[in-house]
Amino acid sequence: MFLQQIGIGGDLIDFLISAVDRIFTIVNMSGIQILMFIAALQSIPKHLYEAARVEGATAYEMFWKITFPMVSPIIMTAIVFTIVNSFATSDIMNFMTVNSQGTTMATNNPGLYSAISIIYFLANALIIAVAFFLMRKVVFYHDK
Repeated sequence: MFLQQIGIGGDLIDFLISAVDRIFTIVNMSGIQILMFIAALQSIPKHLYEAARVEGATAYEMFWKITFPMVSPIIMTAIVFTIVNSFATSDIMNFMTVNSQGTTMATNNPGLYSAISIIYFLANALIIAVAFFLMRKVVFYHDK
């Protein structure tokens, strides 16, 4: 009611309500990515922040000049992991593995399901390639 009173649209309110209703699923599906980011943040050398503080950098500048570049390879890894995981847990995988009688679909028509799996793999590879193409300028690989 509060969001409607301040003039926020119904579609946005419905999206927010559905996101809050699915918060457990969202957190459950993002556990590995959270661990990857925690590990990446802990691996950033502290002397970089100390040197930036001595030079007079603000927290905003330290985030964009130190934290973000050092974590950018993990962002790419998390994107690839999320894409592969979304393909692996989709309804098509359930369709291809078990039918309504409880048997594997490949035993009924193996040629069709091998063709579906190849197309599914190519779609997955294409989306990952597009993600690499879009992120290639942002990712910074540092030498130790």
